Amino acid sequence: MRCIANCAHPHYRGYLLDCLEKARPGHIRHDLSRCFELHRTLLATGRMLPEAGPAAVAGEP
Repeated sequence: MRCIANCAHPHYRGYLLDCLEKARPGHIRHDLSRCFELHRTLLATGRMLPEAGPAAVAGEP
């Protein structure tokens, strides 16, 4: 969680923390059903997080 807080872009922190919380516990926490979700959303909408507005896509906070 510290890595997400310190390294992830603020627009993605909530999404990444949600993925981490919903993943099965274990040595490496991951959810294979969601592993390409951001990429599929990017291909479908042109944005990785469609709820983020145009300012977020342009790189503005």
